[in-house]
Amino acid sequence: MTRLANIEKAGYFPLPVSVTDRIISHITAPHGGRLLDPCAGEGVALVALADGLDLEPYGVELHETRAVTARKAVQTCLARRLSA
Repeated sequence: MTRLANIEKAGYFPLPVSVTDRIISHITAPHGGRLLDPCAGEGVALVALADGLDLEPYGVELHETRAVTARKAVQTCLARRLSA
């Protein structure tokens, strides 16, 4: 990928859902563990991995708009767990 294309995307390359599903199928995690995504983007992969592995999600995202979207995704994930 060219440097200009990377700049245009602001370095944002979301993890495809198919890859997230493969990761979940190949790893295990301790019950009650935590998951940190240091480049959370919109939080899609973070929430999917946290749900699939029963972990508490934490994410960091520097891009303001994506951070707001990720925060909402994590809050929805946690609210869903509390209501279950």
